[in-house]
Amino acid sequence: MHYRERAAKCVELAAQISDPICKAAFLEMARSWAHLAEQADKNSALDLTYETPSASARGRAARA
Repeated sequence: MHYRERAAKCVELAAQISDPICKAAFLEMARSWAHLAEQADKNSALDLTYETPSASARGRAARA
């Protein structure tokens, strides 16, 4: 299940709940899932490559 699907499920569950505190919690979770979906979209558009620093670079960083 992807982030947007999880957000939609939270909204669906919130609509079925009468307790205002639980409803608010589900809606907040939906907002969080939607935010993660937006971040994932932004991240997928980036072309980043992580390279592990060499042992000598790690040694210099530890001494700094």
